[in-house]
Amino acid sequence: MKKYIESIEKITIYFEQEIIPYTTIIKAHQSKDGSIIGDKFFIEKTLYQLNEKLSYIYKATNNELMAKAFEQDIQNWIKSGLEFKPDFINTLENLKAPNNKELVMFVGPVKCPNGPKPTGYFFEAIFAQRYEPQLLNEIEKLLPHPGSGCQSTKLITGSNGVIEGNCIVFFPENISTKEKINNQSFAVFFFNKFQKIWMNETIQRANVLIDQNNWVSTTLTAEECYTVRSIWGYLHDYFHHKGPRPLNENLQSKMNFHSGILEEIKVDCESILTLDKYSLPYKNELLEFVILERLIRYPGQPDALTNFDAGTGYFLFEW
Repeated sequence: MKKYIESIEKITIYFEQEIIPYTTIIKAHQSKDGSIIGDKFFIEKTLYQLNEKLSYIYKATNNELMAKAFEQDIQNWIKSGLEFKPDFINTLENLKAPNNKELVMFVGPVKCPNGPKPTGYFFEAIFAQRYEPQLLNEIEKLLPHPGSGCQSTKLITGSNGVIEGNCIVFFPENISTKEKINNQSFAVFFFNKFQKIWMNETIQRANVLIDQNNWVSTTLTAEECYTVRSIWGYLHDYFHHKGPRPLNENLQSKMNFHSGILEEIKVDCESILTLDKYSLPYKNELLEFVILERLIRYPGQPDALTNFDAGTGYFLFEW
């Protein structure tokens, strides 16, 4: 595990005071593809200021390679023209999946699925810490992940794209790059955001639509909810990498809208069956998560017509 020069509390304060304000400024001058549509000279100056601030915090957390990668990416963007879509391939290639209890930091143009509107490759700041529940460790031993694995994390702070709205994922393919990404070197999930979404949106809608008000999932504590959602996330990602077309070799085809709908249903059904097969705890809670999220919440997303998570709910409802 990495050693950090500063405490998590100090890093959080620094992130909120010295990093996020710059991403907010840059974001206000971006179009949906990440290009700058405002004062380019002002944004160039802002990017260099952000680089100086970010370089300090990357080095304080033993991420010198990320500091160099970010600097290279902004220099390349300025050289090619800020009026064009940014290519943050260097930052992406140096961003590694964190080990348990390690920090996750990212600053750059990234799309936040299910986040606040508008959705695009805007500058965002992410600061989280990986936290693997004990039960999840036991499941990992039972079913070792065949790919890069999924990282359950607790989001500590960030810009509005990750703090607001329902974005709980951060994948390599979300980062703005010139070429399409064909593999996943990490799959970060902010599962501590889930309980609020579940209680305030999904269950509220379920109580209106379904004649039942004793959902077992609503009795979970915050830590239990995090554990169950982490189990779902792990099994979901595990089955993405199983079968004749594993995700790490077929990322773009599995991101296709129509095949993606079938893929999402397949892996969730396999996750539910697995809990039953191995007599694992929280089977009923996870079943409620999967069914109600798919049927009720995802189809209510603002971008439902182009969101294959929403498409899975429509497909299941028709079935």
